[in-house]
Amino acid sequence: MSKTTMFFITLPALLVVLVSAHHGIRAPLFRALRSPFFYVEVGIGSPPVYVKLVFDTGSTTTWTQCAACNTCFPVAIPPFDPKFSSTYRRLPENRPLCRGGYGTEPSGKFCNFTVEYVDGQLIRGQLSLDTFVLGSSKHKVPDFVFGCRLDDKNLSSFTEFKFSYCLQLRVYEENDHQHHHLAWLHFGKEAEIKSHDGVVVQTTPLLAGRRDDSTYHAKLNAVSVNGFILPIDPIVFTRDNGLGVVLDSGTPYTLFVEEAYTPIREAVVKHFLEKYGWEAMKTSGSGNFDLCYKMVHRPAIGDVEFPELKFHFEGEAVMELIRDAVFQAFGHPVTEFCLMIQPTLSNNLLGRFRW
Repeated sequence: MSKTTMFFITLPALLVVLVSAHHGIRAPLFRALRSPFFYVEVGIGSPPVYVKLVFDTGSTTTWTQCAACNTCFPVAIPPFDPKFSSTYRRLPENRPLCRGGYGTEPSGKFCNFTVEYVDGQLIRGQLSLDTFVLGSSKHKVPDFVFGCRLDDKNLSSFTEFKFSYCLQLRVYEENDHQHHHLAWLHFGKEAEIKSHDGVVVQTTPLLAGRRDDSTYHAKLNAVSVNGFILPIDPIVFTRDNGLGVVLDSGTPYTLFVEEAYTPIREAVVKHFLEKYGWEAMKTSGSGNFDLCYKMVHRPAIGDVEFPELKFHFEGEAVMELIRDAVFQAFGHPVTEFCLMIQPTLSNNLLGRFRW
């Protein structure tokens, strides 16, 4: 979290207040340069201070770094200062949101929050209320509950509400007006996706976990490579949660437990060995990827025939993954490429480059 302003946003919190509007709301999504995150711009307070919030469906608490934080990371613009907002106030400890079990707890007459991320980062601060300004229509949401980070929820049933988004694979700069609105975060009526021009929309149920589980899930039944269903027991995809794979826009890559990952890896290895006689690299110079191939003295990346990978979801929905959503090339010119699916010991998770 270097010179760009990094804050966090969670989709469930926005849904509770946004879809109550009689019209749809949408806000442009961007992917930051030299950053794996997607973000949306939101105004906080009266008058509004505009900040960039990271779009993360794998978390529950919406929070921003506040001016009183002495141990927080440096940001390029001044952090939100509650003193200059006429609509800001602390969340009272007697509100149900303060006792929801999502890392919130009473502190005197008010309410505090704690968030712990998978990388061990711990976020603490005060739960607060203020006006949020969202979307291109500058729609105002009064009394939005968010965390004011002071040290290094909106909570509701959100499955009945509507939202949709598409995360672009390419990276565009903020001032690139040609591509300025290619990705959108949609709410309410704007979120409805309909078949058009011969394109058929496929659907699969979105599954909600326990009350203390902030993640979204989908039931993945099978994975196929080059038209062949891999020998993976569907129960493997429900490991640790009993529901299905976690959908997390805050994680870049897809993670599968060993019983699911190994057959996928073996099928990819078989494809490149039979097609080109290529063997995987023993050690990659491009991070902690498990399966990589050298491209030195080999065809250009655009001329390589990659394996066809598909995810088969409940309801007969099939997601066919394009090359750039499965493999990542490294180097200029390209010196190697790697499979962007990694093994994990816990939850199966679909990262944002799958979508």
